[in-house]
Amino acid sequence: MTRAMETYLRPGIETTPFCPGCGHGILMGAILRAIDGADLDMDRLLFVSGIGCAAWIPSPHFRADTLHTLHGRAIAYATGAKLANPDLTVFVVSGDGDLSSIGGNHLIHAARRDIDLKAICANNMVYGMTGGQVASTTPEGSLTATTPAGNPHRPFDLCRLVEAAGATYVARFSVTQPVALIESIQKAIAHRGFSFIEVLSPCPTQFGRRNQYDQPQEMIDFLMNHCVSLQAAKSMGRDELEGMIVTGAGILLGHAGVRDGRWVSGANSYGAQARGTACKAEVVLSDRAVDFPHVVKPDVLVAMSQGAYDRFAGETKEGGLVVYDSQLVRPGESTCLLQPIPATEVAIREIGNKQVANIVMLGALTALTRVVSKGSIESAVAEHVPPRFKEVNLRALKTGLHLGKTSR
Repeated sequence: MTRAMETYLRPGIETTPFCPGCGHGILMGAILRAIDGADLDMDRLLFVSGIGCAAWIPSPHFRADTLHTLHGRAIAYATGAKLANPDLTVFVVSGDGDLSSIGGNHLIHAARRDIDLKAICANNMVYGMTGGQVASTTPEGSLTATTPAGNPHRPFDLCRLVEAAGATYVARFSVTQPVALIESIQKAIAHRGFSFIEVLSPCPTQFGRRNQYDQPQEMIDFLMNHCVSLQAAKSMGRDELEGMIVTGAGILLGHAGVRDGRWVSGANSYGAQARGTACKAEVVLSDRAVDFPHVVKPDVLVAMSQGAYDRFAGETKEGGLVVYDSQLVRPGESTCLLQPIPATEVAIREIGNKQVANIVMLGALTALTRVVSKGSIESAVAEHVPPRFKEVNLRALKTGLHLGKTSR
């Protein structure tokens, strides 16, 4: 029986060199599935990688042209290949040490020039293959082969780095979000310009064992426990992901957090919701650097549909807060504090526009939790909502703020 992805692998490939618990194999599958879904001709693709565990993803596994380069020089070689043959679709697949530490200068200038490359950075927060040394992405305080007393330096936020340098498509996902990751790679394929996707991938061997995490999940739990997390959920169709923070109410919440001086990260998760159930927007706000943006157990859930509540309420931390639209959601038994908000009803009755129910809910959430300040959320809406919709959204926000204040 022929395996679905076998046509994309070189003959004789039966196993990969990755350690048990490593996420790079998931990333390998995501790249091939994205290519398969985009119906690309492998003869028109070039995969360039440097040195490290992630560099083994395309080479020697992919049945395509691959270029395995010097450590840190993958983007430089990829730039030359693209200039020599502009018709090629050129991928750069490598690790955080290769692309952002040794190759950091090439990375920022490729972003600055907006070169048409698809750069996928497998970030396991350490030099994995070459001995477990500290990297530019290693979380502060973490133990590595070269920082036995703990890393004294804060890590790069790679998405903010390349976005500031000029990259025109930037995204971040973990290997625990394979469907969203595949869709993001397909967006990068369609994009013309420098595309950068940071893929967070656990490294149990070099990072995990030194920091006393016996299982990959323990690494994720540790990182998330260092953040104040919040998750908003709705089923209002499929939004576009452009950049490192989610769209809609999530991005406004993120901007407000930045205005308040918080560390902010976020992501959209699609999956089955693209076929009609509940989509999810995750936002993480913290008073310290966010080492891992994926929300495992949210402190706060905002549910704007029954499907969202049914799917995500059980994942919310015990004793956490679930804020739900009382017109659309009928909650079941829960170990969380349940707070009904008639967001859709109020949007229709007082604003005359059902589409701003999420902004009413955003205002209510702000007043209930004070996770961001009133001034910051007002400024975020005023600055980032399109001008023709600004007035109605500000009215909706003001209504929601009053609603949340009176519901406490």
